Amino acid sequence: NPQKSTTATLSSGTKVYDGKPVSESNFKPTLTLKDASGNVVANITLSSNQYTIKNDGSNVGTYQISLNKDEINAVKAAYPLYDTTTLASLQSTYTITKQQGKSTLSGGSKTYDGKSISESNFKPTLTLIDASGNTVATLQLSEGQYTISSDSSAVGTYIVRLSASEIAAITAQYPNYDFALNNATATYTITSSGNHGGDKHGGGDNHGSDNNGGNNDDNNNNDNDNNDNS
Repeated sequence: NPQKSTTATLSSGTKVYDGKPVSESNFKPTLTLKDASGNVVANITLSSNQYTIKNDGSNVGTYQISLNKDEINAVKAAYPLYDTTTLASLQSTYTITKQQGKSTLSGGSKTYDGKSISESNFKPTLTLIDASGNTVATLQLSEGQYTISSDSSAVGTYIVRLSASEIAAITAQYPNYDFALNNATATYTITSSGNHGGDKHGGGDNHGSDNNGGNNDDNNNNDNDNNDNS
Protein backbone atom coordinates (compact mmCIF):
# COMPACT_ATOMS: atom_id res chain seq x y z
CA ASN A 1 0.00 0.00 0.00
CA PRO A 2 1.24 3.49 -0.78
CA GLN A 3 2.18 5.66 2.15
CA LYS A 4 -0.32 8.22 3.33
CA SER A 5 0.57 11.83 2.57
CA THR A 6 1.47 14.08 5.48
CA THR A 7 2.24 17.70 6.20
CA ALA A 8 5.06 18.43 8.62
CA THR A 9 5.73 21.67 10.52
CA LEU A 10 8.44 22.65 12.98
CA SER A 11 7.74 25.39 15.51
CA SER A 12 9.97 28.43 15.83
CA GLY A 13 11.33 30.19 18.90
CA THR A 14 12.60 33.52 20.13
CA LYS A 15 14.28 35.21 23.08
CA VAL A 16 15.77 38.53 24.10
CA TYR A 17 19.57 38.70 23.90
CA ASP A 18 21.16 37.22 27.03
CA GLY A 19 24.66 36.35 25.85
CA LYS A 20 23.92 32.65 25.45
CA PRO A 21 23.88 30.81 22.10
CA VAL A 22 20.72 29.17 20.82
CA SER A 23 22.12 25.74 21.75
CA GLU A 24 22.21 26.80 25.43
CA SER A 25 18.74 28.33 25.46
CA ASN A 26 16.68 25.21 26.27
CA PHE A 27 14.82 25.52 22.98
CA LYS A 28 12.41 22.59 22.50
CA PRO A 29 10.62 22.96 19.16
CA THR A 30 7.56 20.90 18.32
CA LEU A 31 7.44 18.71 15.23
CA THR A 32 3.83 18.27 14.07
CA LEU A 33 2.68 15.71 11.53
CA LYS A 34 -0.80 16.01 9.99
CA ASP A 35 -2.55 13.71 7.56
CA ALA A 36 -4.25 14.78 4.32
CA SER A 37 -7.41 15.70 6.23
CA GLY A 38 -5.54 17.99 8.61
CA ASN A 39 -5.76 15.61 11.54
CA VAL A 40 -2.75 15.56 13.85
CA VAL A 41 -0.82 12.32 13.50
CA ALA A 42 1.89 13.28 15.96
CA ASN A 43 3.21 16.14 18.08
CA ILE A 44 6.82 15.51 18.99
CA THR A 45 8.70 17.79 21.38
CA LEU A 46 12.34 17.84 20.38
CA SER A 47 15.44 18.19 22.51
CA SER A 48 18.69 19.85 21.44
CA ASN A 49 20.18 16.55 20.24
CA GLN A 50 17.31 16.04 17.77
CA TYR A 51 17.76 19.18 15.68
CA THR A 52 20.59 21.28 14.28
CA ILE A 53 21.19 25.04 14.39
CA LYS A 54 22.86 26.60 11.40
CA ASN A 55 25.69 28.88 12.52
CA ASP A 56 24.71 28.60 16.18
CA GLY A 57 25.41 31.88 17.95
CA SER A 58 24.43 34.26 20.74
CA ASN A 59 24.14 37.51 18.78
CA VAL A 60 20.93 39.19 17.70
CA GLY A 61 19.65 37.62 14.51
CA THR A 62 17.67 34.73 13.05
CA TYR A 63 19.01 31.18 13.11
CA GLN A 64 17.85 28.29 10.93
CA ILE A 65 16.59 25.13 12.66
CA SER A 66 16.27 21.73 10.96
CA LEU A 67 15.92 18.10 11.98
CA ASN A 68 19.10 16.07 12.19
CA LYS A 69 19.44 12.82 10.29
CA ASP A 70 18.96 10.60 13.32
CA GLU A 71 15.66 12.28 14.16
CA ILE A 72 14.44 12.05 10.58
CA ASN A 73 15.19 8.32 10.54
CA ALA A 74 13.52 7.86 13.93
CA VAL A 75 10.31 9.56 12.77
CA LYS A 76 10.27 7.49 9.57
CA ALA A 77 10.63 4.30 11.60
CA ALA A 78 7.90 5.35 14.06
CA TYR A 79 5.39 6.25 11.32
CA PRO A 80 6.04 3.82 8.44
CA LEU A 81 2.54 4.24 6.97
CA TYR A 82 3.10 7.94 6.31
CA ASP A 83 5.17 9.72 3.70
CA THR A 84 7.78 11.70 5.64
CA THR A 85 10.11 12.61 2.80
CA THR A 86 9.58 16.34 3.43
CA LEU A 87 11.31 16.07 6.81
CA ALA A 88 14.72 16.42 5.16
CA SER A 89 13.91 19.93 3.94
CA LEU A 90 11.80 21.00 6.93
CA GLN A 91 13.02 24.20 8.59
CA SER A 92 12.06 26.74 11.21
CA THR A 93 13.80 29.67 12.87
CA TYR A 94 15.00 30.86 16.25
CA THR A 95 15.25 34.62 16.62
CA ILE A 96 17.29 36.58 19.16
CA THR A 97 16.05 40.14 19.60
CA LYS A 98 17.83 43.17 21.03
CA GLN A 99 17.90 43.70 24.77
CA GLN A 100 16.27 46.98 25.77
CA GLY A 101 18.68 49.01 27.87
CA LYS A 102 19.14 52.69 28.56
CA SER A 103 21.86 55.35 28.48
CA THR A 104 22.76 58.34 30.61
CA LEU A 105 24.85 61.36 29.69
CA SER A 106 26.62 63.50 32.29
CA GLY A 107 26.33 67.26 32.26
CA GLY A 108 28.71 70.05 33.16
CA SER A 109 29.06 73.68 34.15
CA LYS A 110 31.52 76.55 34.32
CA THR A 111 31.73 80.19 35.33
CA TYR A 112 31.45 82.63 32.44
CA ASP A 113 34.84 83.06 30.76
CA GLY A 114 33.93 84.37 27.34
CA LYS A 115 34.45 81.00 25.64
CA SER A 116 31.72 78.93 24.04
CA ILE A 117 31.02 75.44 25.34
CA SER A 118 32.62 73.92 22.25
CA GLU A 119 35.84 75.74 23.19
CA SER A 120 35.71 74.58 26.82
CA ASN A 121 37.15 71.04 26.57
CA PHE A 122 33.88 69.55 27.82
CA LYS A 123 34.08 65.74 27.93
CA PRO A 124 30.81 64.22 29.11
CA THR A 125 30.52 60.59 30.16
CA LEU A 126 28.04 58.32 28.41
CA THR A 127 26.97 55.29 30.45
CA LEU A 128 25.36 52.31 28.70
CA ILE A 129 23.13 50.20 30.95
CA ASP A 130 21.50 46.84 30.24
CA ALA A 131 17.97 45.70 31.12
CA SER A 132 19.12 44.45 34.54
CA GLY A 133 20.69 47.77 35.46
CA ASN A 134 24.26 46.60 34.92
CA THR A 135 26.76 48.91 33.26
CA VAL A 136 27.80 47.62 29.84
CA ALA A 137 30.26 50.44 29.16
CA THR A 138 31.23 53.96 30.18
CA LEU A 139 32.51 56.12 27.34
CA GLN A 140 34.16 59.51 27.67
CA LEU A 141 33.12 61.71 24.78
CA SER A 142 34.99 64.49 23.01
CA GLU A 143 33.83 67.30 20.77
CA GLY A 144 32.18 65.90 17.65
CA GLN A 145 30.66 63.00 19.56
CA TYR A 146 27.98 65.22 21.05
CA THR A 147 26.02 68.31 20.04
CA ILE A 148 25.21 71.49 21.97
CA SER A 149 21.96 73.31 21.36
CA SER A 150 22.72 76.90 20.28
CA ASP A 151 26.37 76.65 21.34
CA SER A 152 27.42 79.94 22.91
CA SER A 153 29.57 81.64 25.55
CA ALA A 154 26.62 83.40 27.18
CA VAL A 155 25.36 82.67 30.68
CA GLY A 156 22.60 80.06 30.52
CA THR A 157 21.77 76.36 30.29
CA TYR A 158 22.36 74.37 27.11
CA ILE A 159 21.09 70.94 26.05
CA VAL A 160 23.71 68.30 25.21
CA ARG A 161 22.86 65.30 23.03
CA LEU A 162 24.76 62.57 21.22
CA SER A 163 25.67 63.35 17.64
CA ALA A 164 24.10 61.28 14.88
CA SER A 165 27.49 59.84 13.97
CA GLU A 166 28.13 58.82 17.59
CA ILE A 167 24.73 57.13 17.84
CA ALA A 168 25.50 55.20 14.66
CA ALA A 169 28.94 54.20 15.94
CA ILE A 170 27.65 52.94 19.30
CA THR A 171 24.76 51.09 17.66
CA ALA A 172 27.25 49.32 15.40
CA GLN A 173 29.57 48.59 18.32
CA TYR A 174 26.85 47.14 20.54
CA PRO A 175 24.44 45.48 18.07
CA ASN A 176 22.78 43.31 20.72
CA TYR A 177 21.34 46.25 22.66
CA ASP A 178 18.95 49.12 22.18
CA PHE A 179 20.22 51.79 24.57
CA ALA A 180 17.65 54.43 23.52
CA LEU A 181 20.55 56.69 22.57
CA ASN A 182 18.28 59.31 21.02
CA ASN A 183 16.85 59.92 24.49
CA ALA A 184 20.23 60.53 26.16
CA THR A 185 20.42 64.23 27.08
CA ALA A 186 22.27 66.35 29.60
CA THR A 187 22.78 70.03 30.35
CA TYR A 188 25.77 72.36 30.42
CA THR A 189 25.36 75.51 32.47
CA ILE A 190 27.38 78.71 32.26
CA THR A 191 26.98 80.78 35.41
CA SER A 192 27.61 84.45 35.92
CA SER A 193 31.14 85.29 37.03
CA GLY A 194 29.63 86.92 40.10
CA ASN A 195 28.42 83.52 41.28
CA HIS A 196 31.91 82.06 41.53
CA GLY A 197 30.46 78.77 40.43
CA GLY A 198 33.75 77.10 39.54
CA ASP A 199 34.30 74.55 36.79
CA LYS A 200 32.38 71.36 37.41
CA HIS A 201 32.37 69.24 34.30
CA GLY A 202 31.01 66.10 35.90
CA GLY A 203 32.43 64.05 33.07
CA GLY A 204 34.44 61.62 35.14
CA ASP A 205 37.46 59.83 33.78
CA ASN A 206 35.97 56.37 33.33
CA HIS A 207 36.11 54.90 29.90
CA GLY A 208 35.92 51.60 28.08
CA SER A 209 34.69 49.39 30.90
CA ASP A 210 32.83 46.04 30.55
CA ASN A 211 32.01 44.97 27.02
CA ASN A 212 28.98 42.72 27.46
CA GLY A 213 27.61 41.78 24.10
CA GLY A 214 29.47 44.47 22.23
CA ASN A 215 32.69 45.00 20.37
CA ASN A 216 35.83 46.66 21.61
CA ASP A 217 35.44 50.17 22.98
CA ASP A 218 37.71 51.69 20.36
CA ASN A 219 35.02 54.29 19.87
CA ASN A 220 35.80 56.41 22.91
CA ASN A 221 38.52 58.96 23.62
CA ASN A 222 41.05 58.14 26.28
CA ASP A 223 41.78 61.74 27.21
CA ASN A 224 41.42 61.98 30.97
CA ASP A 225 41.66 65.76 31.25
CA ASN A 226 38.20 66.96 32.25
CA ASN A 227 39.24 70.32 33.64
CA ASP A 228 38.16 73.44 31.92
CA ASN A 229 40.66 76.24 31.70
CA SER A 230 38.65 79.31 32.45
